Amino acid sequence: MEVFPARPRRRLPRVLPPILDETLDSYASRLAHANRLHNDDLHAHLTGSKNPAAPIQARALATVTGYPLDSLHYAMLELCGPTDLVAMSITGRPIPGGLRRPACYQCTPPASPRTDELRIGEHAWRWSRHEDLLCRRHQRWIGDALSPDTAQPSLTKQPEILAANRRHRRLIKHHGRDQVRLALGSAHLICTEWHSRGGQFARDYHRLMATFHRHGDIYYRDGPTAEASRYPQIIALTRLLASPTWRSRALHDNLNVEPPTEPFSPLEDLDRMPERARRYYAGVLQDGPQLDIFLAELRRTVAPRYRWDPYAYHRYYDPLVRWIKDELKPDPGSPLPPEAYEPGWIRRLASDLMRHPRPDRLIESEAPR
Repeated sequence: MEVFPARPRRRLPRVLPPILDETLDSYASRLAHANRLHNDDLHAHLTGSKNPAAPIQARALATVTGYPLDSLHYAMLELCGPTDLVAMSITGRPIPGGLRRPACYQCTPPASPRTDELRIGEHAWRWSRHEDLLCRRHQRWIGDALSPDTAQPSLTKQPEILAANRRHRRLIKHHGRDQVRLALGSAHLICTEWHSRGGQFARDYHRLMATFHRHGDIYYRDGPTAEASRYPQIIALTRLLASPTWRSRALHDNLNVEPPTEPFSPLEDLDRMPERARRYYAGVLQDGPQLDIFLAELRRTVAPRYRWDPYAYHRYYDPLVRWIKDELKPDPGSPLPPEAYEPGWIRRLASDLMRHPRPDRLIESEAPR
């Protein structure tokens, strides 16, 4: 039995205003929940079809809600056609089909006027930009909603996190959205790995977490409070990775590395070989004045106790070292494949060079896997 046998002709008993940039599926789901309908039944009523892929038209939505077409078009850009978008000012708005995040709970009106709290099925989802991690109006952390914990912690006692978001938006104005988005992704991976190691990297993180939680509280390691506590350091590192000046300083000393002038002989003691030559033959990053300036700024603004170590231990590199090596690929200063970047392998290389007349054949065929 069909609940609505024909297309909509009148308003629903209970309607909700859409949130700015709300997804169409989210708004339809909230309407169905407010009117005690199944999502599929309301979708069939709006489209006149049982096909779940049938698009919802703006006129049908205007009929059941009573809101003007222009208001629905402006709130949900998914309903707009090319001509509608040209007629509206949508500069800076997120593009439908991109990143999706929950809406602020305090910005979402409840379905029932008798309560101020949202219930299950009343939470809204919005199209979002990568800097829209918090609600600046209510000072609530939104995050990426990747944890089972769906809370939106208050930031009223966290001025560092609010200042980090303002710095995030300034970086976008200065360097461009795409460049900051790529730098933010790299900084997020680096800082998350640093924090998992603990120690000096997690001091600011634990200090911010202590403001969110009392001693003995249970929380998710990747929950919203942990995500918010990592955010200031991530933005501080994003400032360096998004800046062409600081990126060039980090990479300059390892671009077009000149081979060592000292001839390499496998018969000599490798411990007496100069450090620069040993690093060159082992494919290890070289130190230099530009890299030292970058590391000094890193310690000043991101990680005060950071210790630079370009060597690998059991094939593991520091995440910042790994980022520099990835930016340098293919590495013109290294005659060895990436899998050979391990301390001690140069000694095995020296003994093998005594048996092989051509080192290039050794590199192509007998490098460790």
